Amino acid sequence: MPTRTAQSILNSVSEALLDTGAVRRWNQETVLRPFLNDGQREAARLRPELTATVVDVALVAGVNQSVPSTGQVLIDVVRNMGVGGGVSGPSITLINEDDLSSYNPNWPSTAGSVVVEHYMIDARNPNKFKVYPPQPVVPGNVELVYSSVPADIVGLGALGVLNGTEVITLDDQYANPLRDYALYRALSSEGTEQDLTKAAASYKLFQAGIGVEV
Repeated sequence: MPTRTAQSILNSVSEALLDTGAVRRWNQETVLRPFLNDGQREAARLRPELTATVVDVALVAGVNQSVPSTGQVLIDVVRNMGVGGGVSGPSITLINEDDLSSYNPNWPSTAGSVVVEHYMIDARNPNKFKVYPPQPVVPGNVELVYSSVPADIVGLGALGVLNGTEVITLDDQYANPLRDYALYRALSSEGTEQDLTKAAASYKLFQAGIGVEV
């Protein structure tokens, strides 16, 4: 469970920018907070499992399915959960759609069943997937794992400034990489060769910190 506050991370960014009082151009609420939010989303884009969410979700009739609206990338369709959910059933395996079509060209029009055997993904639509057999009018539930969109640091407290108690969405171990990302964005806007070099180094630290091979 995350415990690091956005305030503590942005204070560290301000110190690195030699702007501890946030009196230059690096206002924490209006400038650095959006950078921190972008950093969380970038981390989840590069490492979807960082925001992995497990849910018992109802499917819809037919073949085509979607992750919940809070999700951005499907990670796994684990098992059947029965009609209405809550009943652990047979596991579901990933299959290539071309392989299934070669074996059964008419699979999308086969008789529906609430028990899913296979699911298929499309890299072009990471929040969509297909199931086999098709779901009937009254569909079943499945256990789904997806990458959720990180919740933004809202920031505005009673006085219209950064809320010092608000915590980040990612685990605490990613606080330093988020600091590096915010620093990268701040330095990138400076435009000098020295600052751009520092910005590039900060982004590499961010990538390494979230486990992305540079």
